[in-house]
Amino acid sequence: MSECSIAAMDLFARYKKVDIVSIGTYTPTWDKKVAKNREKYKHSFRESGSVKWYIKEAIDLLAKMKSDFGFNKLFISIDDSLMCRKAAGIVQKLATKTGWEVVGFDKHPIGTTDYSAALTQCKKSGAQILFIWAYSPETSILLKQWADMEVPALPMGFIGAAEDPGFWKATNGKGAYTIVTLSETGCVPTNATPKAMPFFNNFKKRWGVEPRSTGCVSAYESIYVLKDAIERAGSLDRLKLIAALEKTNLPAVRGTIRFDQNHQIIYGYDPKTSVLGCWVQWQNGRRVQVFPEVAAMGKIQMPPWIKK
Repeated sequence: MSECSIAAMDLFARYKKVDIVSIGTYTPTWDKKVAKNREKYKHSFRESGSVKWYIKEAIDLLAKMKSDFGFNKLFISIDDSLMCRKAAGIVQKLATKTGWEVVGFDKHPIGTTDYSAALTQCKKSGAQILFIWAYSPETSILLKQWADMEVPALPMGFIGAAEDPGFWKATNGKGAYTIVTLSETGCVPTNATPKAMPFFNNFKKRWGVEPRSTGCVSAYESIYVLKDAIERAGSLDRLKLIAALEKTNLPAVRGTIRFDQNHQIIYGYDPKTSVLGCWVQWQNGRRVQVFPEVAAMGKIQMPPWIKK
């Protein structure tokens, strides 16, 4: 999706069409491209998130866990893909800078179905956090094996399988305690904003399932961003519409939607001035938001085999 969106920016510029990216395209390349030529790419806005913020959130959550539990040792496990290698490399660098010791690194082929060797290494390493960056569905197997082996390192990270509402059933409950980012506040119950619970309840009622993760909230909000801009511009003229979008200050599900000078939506920790991410932990069959703190509905729990 990122490749398509990045390439399409030049088409929107050529044909002078306003573009609002509302799902996917989390690469830093997007806003870097706008920054290099703001006049050329003035038609493009990104209302979805950025991996830059998601990594910052991960590092901030690690800092909180370091403070709360005294943890300081990290084992990293990733899918062997270019994106995962690069992203995990950044996490490793930033974690080290903030006082974490990276005691192991596992890189497994996509489609792996036996993670016991890596989990044995993690168990021997003394790690307290098993940081995972993997989107293959087989990571549900990794987490079942983690529970079976009682690895004393809490799993957290960017874990595609654990985002899904069906993850508990897929792991027979062995995915309990996993911490994963859903990227967008509103995917699980929270009182962080007045619009979060109505969105969550209506989504579940309409589709019979809870919002999964990235895109569920942002795509919904994008229609209201466009509606708001058109109404304030009083016109469909593209230049007036661009000017209105740049001044967006819209209360929404995730928080308050605003764009920075590169037309990237602003993430942060104050829902009055930014939109919020969403880190959850699987507890008793449910995804419970635990971070950011302003949106949290529960505290981080530990499995019985991990000593706090």
